[in-house]
Amino acid sequence: ALQIINGDGYKHNLWVRFPDGEVIRAKTWFWQDVYSNKVLAWRTDKTEHTDMIRLAFGDLVKQWGIPAAVTLDNTLAAANKTMSGGMKHRFRFKVKEDEPDGVFKLLGVDLHWATPEHGQAKPVERAFGVGGIGEYIDKAPEFSGAWTGGNVLDKPDYDGKTRAIDIADLQAVIAREIAAYNARGNRRGAMAQGRSFDALFEESYKRTPIRRATEAQSALWLLATEPVRAARD
Repeated sequence: ALQIINGDGYKHNLWVRFPDGEVIRAKTWFWQDVYSNKVLAWRTDKTEHTDMIRLAFGDLVKQWGIPAAVTLDNTLAAANKTMSGGMKHRFRFKVKEDEPDGVFKLLGVDLHWATPEHGQAKPVERAFGVGGIGEYIDKAPEFSGAWTGGNVLDKPDYDGKTRAIDIADLQAVIAREIAAYNARGNRRGAMAQGRSFDALFEESYKRTPIRRATEAQSALWLLATEPVRAARD
């Protein structure tokens, strides 16, 4: 447990209303433990962006501890310098000698890059498929009438007539369905052998040395790092 985590964003097939009144298909970033497949943390917003990933990672570290390694896609949001600054093998954005170290390097977390949409590289992508957490969330009974269709081409723009759900209601269902997803028994696979992801994670977690973030380190995922040029005068 926590030896490697992987993360990815999932775009909901639901019309979601945000506090500013905009109705859009929301996106949630999920962090998952690779050993057990347990989903450990998530954040939801209008789009996938650096702050969503950073704050979700902070949620994970605060609750579970600092993972040894992270696997991510080499996308603009995931490969941002706030998280990966100072890592020598980043393939997006030029690595500069004077760039500030990112959250991963400062916390001593190894970073591995995965091929996008490659389920074997990032197991979390398999959780979004048929019978996965995406279906349980998007097709929840209380969201009836807010379904957009299987892809953005079905309903590319909100027509103002279709039902839209509040972001708070979506977040509540995500929390409920993630808990149910992690607790569901009879999981197949060499590791699970009929156990739930919760049980598999807990069995390993309780005997694994866990690194905890100090109060100073906890500020790392609340503050973004960005190099600036000081004024000469």
